[in-house]
Amino acid sequence: MTFLRENQLFEDVEIILGLSKTFRDRIEYAKNVWEQENKALNLFESQVQLCETIRDLVKAERYTEAFILNRTVFENFFLISLILKGSKYVLKYNIPVKLGENPKEAYNRLTKELEGRKDIVSFKPLKKYRKIEVVHKGLYTKNGDKLIPVYYFVFKEYDPITHRVGKIKSIMSKDFSPEVVANWQKKHELLYKAYFGFENLVRAAVLNDIITEEQAERVRVHYNFLSAFTHLTNMGFSITHSYETQANKHYLMELNLLYVLSLLRLYLLLLIDFFSKTEHSIKDINHIIELLNEQEKRYSYFWFIFNEPSEYDRWKYQTVKKYRHLKGELLNEDIPYYKNPYQRLKEQHQNIVELSTGLTYKSPWPE
Repeated sequence: MTFLRENQLFEDVEIILGLSKTFRDRIEYAKNVWEQENKALNLFESQVQLCETIRDLVKAERYTEAFILNRTVFENFFLISLILKGSKYVLKYNIPVKLGENPKEAYNRLTKELEGRKDIVSFKPLKKYRKIEVVHKGLYTKNGDKLIPVYYFVFKEYDPITHRVGKIKSIMSKDFSPEVVANWQKKHELLYKAYFGFENLVRAAVLNDIITEEQAERVRVHYNFLSAFTHLTNMGFSITHSYETQANKHYLMELNLLYVLSLLRLYLLLLIDFFSKTEHSIKDINHIIELLNEQEKRYSYFWFIFNEPSEYDRWKYQTVKKYRHLKGELLNEDIPYYKNPYQRLKEQHQNIVELSTGLTYKSPWPE
């Protein structure tokens, strides 16, 4: 691997931004266009605009703001993925118990009623058969020939003001119809609890085969790291405002741009997959994929969500394995994910000798 020049990062960011901004123009539409398809492009382009802002913030050396926006684009990827592909969703219900039934009998009766429904994937009992968790599939169009993910409709319907402000009694008790406001507040609170919130999005992404359980752990690592800038923490503040900031400007720049490159690549692959399953076609699709593959290969050292560990990660784990072996403990071959993306990136740029084991890491681009 050759030395990574800063201008190479910016050049590649411009390339992927260019691909993203012109993606709509590459679609050759069939006769019928669904509202969801246009919505997909609008949502994607809103994230592209945020990525342009991140690039500009990095150029201005405003790294905290760049990390904050990267968290937004990162989290939104999973929501938009579900809006486009989230055909399965989980709901929980109380089980009605008839006279003379115990909870298990009521559960068994209910499951017989649910068996065979095409909108139900699976179900299981909760809380000693007093509740049931149902994995649904849908929603379908009226004639049943097209499945549109429920997240598409929930995204359109959910209102954060009704949900959050509707709880404030000093305001809502003096509304024209406070009882109506209270009912709507409960509805939107239930929508949020069932579908939104980062953990719900992650679990739904696993359920819909967007990520695996292992990849979900990687997602949580990056979300936690980026949240350290979104919310004021000593760690986030120290990384971007300490006396070392000037010396570490390259890493702050590099990591923010690695997020932009990686996230835009995931968004483009998501859109390609989505539109490839419609009646439309995409011009120059092989050229787009080729450019994305080139960038993925160039920045493979950034072990993100879907790619593999780097040489550094393998070395790091070998040092742990050897050290633990010296203590009489054996570890398997599965390389664990890292904890801190920023610290890992800094170490990748250094030649390191691990003193307790003697194992050495030689950086492809040492400081």
